Amino acid sequence: SFQTVAAGDHTSCGVTQQEELDCWGSNLSSEASPPGGAGWTNVAVGNNFGCALGSADEVSCWGNVPPTPPTGVFAALAARGYHVCGLRPSGAVECWGNDRQGETYAPAGTDFVQVCAGFEHSCALSLDNSIVCWGSNSDGQLSPPF
Repeated sequence: SFQTVAAGDHTSCGVTQQEELDCWGSNLSSEASPPGGAGWTNVAVGNNFGCALGSADEVSCWGNVPPTPPTGVFAALAARGYHVCGLRPSGAVECWGNDRQGETYAPAGTDFVQVCAGFEHSCALSLDNSIVCWGSNSDGQLSPPF
């Protein structure tokens, strides 16, 4: 059984109750072949890659990985398309990977409690329950019911 699950473009991954990573689906770029071992707490899957938080809340990625993630501790991850966003324990958001539409721009501040990623955009929920989005606005993605 699983405690979390994430779906990417062609692959899905979950963290089991034993805190191990299990992935299934396309393995064209080894995206369904996560690192072994236990101690994983969170997983996010994009297009042909996955990233997870280990027991020390450090990011580890596999597959066709976006550029190297920032170092340090994260509380949660979100991935989609070719980018990843991480929520720091401080409430700050950092993103990395492809930046064709500004999807790795992250809003300033440390008052965020959740982050999610779309194909070429991302959004974060702040402590005051407002939403901030950045990246592509080709279909009005930057204008969700704030």
